[in-house]
Amino acid sequence: MQSPAAIIIALLVAICILVNAIASLLIPIAHHYYARYQHYKMIEARRDHFYSELRMLMKSA
Repeated sequence: MQSPAAIIIALLVAICILVNAIASLLIPIAHHYYARYQHYKMIEARRDHFYSELRMLMKSA
C-alpha cells in the first residue's frame, strides 16, 4: 500500500495536468472572442466618427 503523502502528490500532479489541458483548450477560444470584440469596438468607433462628421456637415450646410 502506498503512503498517504504519495497519493496526495499523485492527486496534485493529476490536477495540475488537468488544469493545464483545460487552459490550453480555452486559450484559443478566448483569443477568438477577444479578436471579435476588438473588431466590434473598431467598427463602433468608425461609426461614431462617421456620424459625428455627418452632424458637422449637416450643421454647416
